Amino acid sequence: MKTVGVFAALLAAAAAQDGGYDENLALYFVDFAAASYCSGSIGHGVSDWSCKACKLHPGVEAIEFHENSHNINGYVAYDPATDYIMLVFAGPDPLSYKNYWDEMVILQQKYDSCPGCKVHTGFYKSFVGAEDKVLYAWDILRKSHPEAKTAVVGHSFGAALAVHGAIALKEKREEHLDLLYNFGQPRVGNQKFASWYNETITDGKQFRITHHKDPVPQMPPAAFGFHHESTEVYYDKFNDDYKVCDGTGEDPECSNQWLLNGNWRDHLTYLGEDFVAQYMTCKLFTVDEDDVRAAE
Repeated sequence: MKTVGVFAALLAAAAAQDGGYDENLALYFVDFAAASYCSGSIGHGVSDWSCKACKLHPGVEAIEFHENSHNINGYVAYDPATDYIMLVFAGPDPLSYKNYWDEMVILQQKYDSCPGCKVHTGFYKSFVGAEDKVLYAWDILRKSHPEAKTAVVGHSFGAALAVHGAIALKEKREEHLDLLYNFGQPRVGNQKFASWYNETITDGKQFRITHHKDPVPQMPPAAFGFHHESTEVYYDKFNDDYKVCDGTGEDPECSNQWLLNGNWRDHLTYLGEDFVAQYMTCKLFTVDEDDVRAAE
């Protein structure tokens, strides 16, 4: 009994050291982030849940949303295997990522929900333009699954939208947010906003996953008054080791160590998931894998 107790204590200590981060959940949610590149105007496969990443999780219900003027793409999904209802946002077209970020205008505006808070104008206006469609899709699946756990997921620009999406679910739908997993997220607001978000929006656990020299977490620059929310989980070059960073959101020993030495390839691959490859299969190749095997 004493041995069991010691082992349990060690497990509890390990979990505390990792801040509650669960890599298995990250591996689960990155599949749904990848599937987002098969939604809306950028690809095909989410509406009938037939994309490559989709097939890793059979039986999922999904409702897409798309907003033309700001090119917002994503979906709401319910997975009966885990009882999660998820709000998932895609980033920009993976073949023109660098152009998107190079052309990004760095402006801040006041944020009404939080005195003293400021947010990136472009990210915020993009979400507001799509908000009605996002919440409409959410309401349909929530009505069918009223007791399901809640998760919000995004990659790149989609991770910034996920931050605003989480706020909308909390403030306009009174949702309890169980988990938020973002991959390659840019900075969304100032330090006041980051602190407010950490304290009031995330009921559950939020993890902002970064990959080695991914340059997007360095955008918009901190020097322009932007600050990350916590908690960053930093992965090394080969995605085989990670560090749960300090609670400041701006740990100098994590992705911030590569401030002037970014690598775009690191933005397009997370935890073994290649977002460009996923996009290409959805955009260009629509032949069903079962049909291919039958023809061989």
